[in-house]
Amino acid sequence: MTREEATALQLPFPIHKGLITNLDQIESLWSHLLHLDLRIDPAEHPILLTEPALPPPPLRAKSAELLFERFHAPALYLSSQATLSMYASGKIYPSVVVDIGEEVSSVVPLYNEHVLEGGVVQLEVSGGDLTEFLMGVLNAQGYVFGSSWERLLAREMKESLGCVALDHAEALRGAPAQDYCLPDGQVVRVGGEGLHCAEALFQPSLVGRSCFGVHEGIHEAINRCDVDIRRELYGKIILVGGSTLFKGFSDRLSKELFALAPCGMRLHICAAPERRYSSWIGGSILGSLSTFQSMFITQEEYDEIGPVIVNRRCY
Repeated sequence: MTREEATALQLPFPIHKGLITNLDQIESLWSHLLHLDLRIDPAEHPILLTEPALPPPPLRAKSAELLFERFHAPALYLSSQATLSMYASGKIYPSVVVDIGEEVSSVVPLYNEHVLEGGVVQLEVSGGDLTEFLMGVLNAQGYVFGSSWERLLAREMKESLGCVALDHAEALRGAPAQDYCLPDGQVVRVGGEGLHCAEALFQPSLVGRSCFGVHEGIHEAINRCDVDIRRELYGKIILVGGSTLFKGFSDRLSKELFALAPCGMRLHICAAPERRYSSWIGGSILGSLSTFQSMFITQEEYDEIGPVIVNRRCY
């Protein structure tokens, strides 16, 4: 897509903060994906739908209604992204999934494959906030970043150059600026503040938020869980989502958690290289298990009980 095309298009976004906000638009999007991209008849294929932690029950019911009644899916299952990411990690036992994506960030403790709802912590800073912060830094330097196209460029710049330091203040004092070449040949010089925009994941005040940093969110989520499983949770912290891929992120998180965790607590952070796609990978693993067939909600069960069945069977 060219800059002119991106600027001219009015693009709707039927999902906001991980939740469907426009069912008509999401129906059009799913129809395009299923019929034109995948070229399949959804009436012939069971569907696994991912969702963020603690989705509103009415929205889950509406999603089931759409897939069963408009797409005629023969079977359906809804699973949290955290649970699927646990499957992608290769082991199933008490764990904490730290998911930092473009719009949604959360800390989700899991036990026996189920979300411990009382321990879920929603973080207020995600990848999109870091992009906005970087755009503000660049605009202050005299560049112009404001359109949807320029936001896309800033996001790519963030993902290419962004990093997290063990000592943020020290890094800012000695960080040399780096050049980034835009598609039109313009060279943008990014200084230390922009290069370290991901520091806001640990210090939300940098983007105007008064909330937990990611390390504090993990500590809080574990402390909300039963004391008998906290040691196990500290020992299996799973990072997922594109905004955990910044260079130095895992090391900084380890440093901050060691400072917060009880003395002598063993910490282990799992940071798979492919963690941007953990939900998809976990979904493919779950879908291949023989036991998965018994988890599906069938069309017949939906017809008998109605949309509320998803809130009884999918948890």
